[in-house]
Amino acid sequence: MKNQSMYKMMKLELSDDSIIEPQNLESFGDGRALITKAIFEDTEGKSYSVNINHNGLRFAMGELTYKEYRKMEKNEDLMALGFLALLIGLIITIMYSLLLFLR
Repeated sequence: MKNQSMYKMMKLELSDDSIIEPQNLESFGDGRALITKAIFEDTEGKSYSVNINHNGLRFAMGELTYKEYRKMEKNEDLMALGFLALLIGLIITIMYSLLLFLR
């Protein structure tokens, strides 16, 4: 992501809520925490926090604006919640049907 970005990578956030500088990445390597977000800065000094995923890479490469990136992330989150709700509803329906069948 760092090599393909049109922005300057400032920091990396880890899953244990710590922050490291990109130049210290090689010396970090303890393997306990995963990189979750990257903080980029544009030429005007504005910072952008992006997830380390396909959408974040597309933003870093300049294929998406930050607004488009945020919209895509929000839509994917809503789709995941909808799928989870559907799955829970299906499990409840199956359990209720089994309960009626076993009576």
